[in-house]
Amino acid sequence: MAGVIDKLFTPKNMVAPSLVKGELPSAKQAYGKCLSIAWPSAIESVLVALVSSVDTMMVSSLGPKAISAVGVTGQPRMLMMTAILSLNIGVTAVVARRRGEGDMIGASKTLKQSLWINLMLGAIMVAISCFLTEPIMRLAGAQAEYIADSVAYFRIIMSGQFFACIGMTINAAQRGCGATLNGRAIHANHSDLDHSLLLFGSCPYERELAHRTFQMVEKAYTRVLEIRRTGSAALDICYVASGKADLYFELILRPWDYAAAIVIVEEAGGVICTTENQPMPIDQIVGVRCGNGKNLAEFDALVQNL
Repeated sequence: MAGVIDKLFTPKNMVAPSLVKGELPSAKQAYGKCLSIAWPSAIESVLVALVSSVDTMMVSSLGPKAISAVGVTGQPRMLMMTAILSLNIGVTAVVARRRGEGDMIGASKTLKQSLWINLMLGAIMVAISCFLTEPIMRLAGAQAEYIADSVAYFRIIMSGQFFACIGMTINAAQRGCGATLNGRAIHANHSDLDHSLLLFGSCPYERELAHRTFQMVEKAYTRVLEIRRTGSAALDICYVASGKADLYFELILRPWDYAAAIVIVEEAGGVICTTENQPMPIDQIVGVRCGNGKNLAEFDALVQNL
């Protein structure tokens, strides 16, 4: 069994010899890199799947029949959406490839084609859901005492899914375009330290770090263009990603302050690392700084003895 898995899923067996251009990564390296890229999408999928659970919780006060009527619709709904969810994976991959090639016209055509396909699939999905609702609910295991409620609920949610699926396809295309703001791609600046707008966090919950923080700010003030303090680490990092600021640091942050922002700033071409110049984790309390390679190196040299 192990041999079969190795043959199917290790990089050296997945890539045709004629396509190999250099040393292939090990399975651990390849899957580790894929996981580091894919974890936001995986979390998103989990949250989407939890929608049915939230609906069930909301009707729980109405009694066991209401819970059963809502709960039995979960799997049929996801099965109905399988084709559109599969389409969206392809949309993200193709749009990302077109963007990487610099072919924005091709990316736009991909979105337009996928929306037409989405409309056709959505219409079929709604038609099946409305006209074959009762057989679908019986197949899902609905009992006689609550099948009428499950049929009514399923028709309502599937009618709404038609419009939700359009939004999901547009979102899939935007994901393929990388870091965006209101539909437009964002990019980190390439300013040197002398022309950088510096943002910083004052570590309000660890005030013992305040002295060192303000020493660094005072030192930087002699070089940078200007300094600002906003109050949100996640927004500060995103400001660097979007080019609204050039440099950011804070000596201690929790994962919920920086985890999502890591993806955005790196996708926008920025650099983010710990205050010890180590790669960013996603599950540790660390100091954080981000900018571009040039101004970060200059900032490090300026404050290294503080």
